[in-house]
Amino acid sequence: MESQQPKPSEVREQILAEHAKLRGQLDALESMADRLAPEDAVADDAAAHDTAPHDTAADSARRDVLSAEAKAAAERLERELRARVRHEERVLVPALAEADGFGAARVDELHREQEELDEVMAALMREIAVAPGAVELASRLRELVRRVREDLAHEEKRHLSPNVLKDSVVTGAFGG
Repeated sequence: MESQQPKPSEVREQILAEHAKLRGQLDALESMADRLAPEDAVADDAAAHDTAPHDTAADSARRDVLSAEAKAAAERLERELRARVRHEERVLVPALAEADGFGAARVDELHREQEELDEVMAALMREIAVAPGAVELASRLRELVRRVREDLAHEEKRHLSPNVLKDSVVTGAFGG
């Protein structure tokens, strides 16, 4: 028995809910970056060298633990994003393909965007893995968070709009 594809509005709601969960992970990752090195600390010369004269062994140990936790959180986010792409292939791609006369072009655009994000994620994850200190790690984490947030916002605007994923096949606009 062949499973029936969900309605476009159901696909939209499902993926928007997934995006909300991802945003929660992004918020947590950004919070870790802030605890590792506040953004204004990057301009501070002592912070740029990742040590401060008043750092204790306990401070250093806490920073090491937080760094490991942040790296693990980034890896979980990467796995979630890869799972999201696989899920989108199963539900969003068919919905976009059927959405309107531009379905094939929308699918091609989504695939290009997914490939681009995959390349950026891979590069950032390599940098995160080898970040030499808290300030550099925090900077890479913030870049990761920024890029994923941009991707989610763009996808929501271009591919998850109610004007694109609607249950009605009527695509003309009427005045009134």
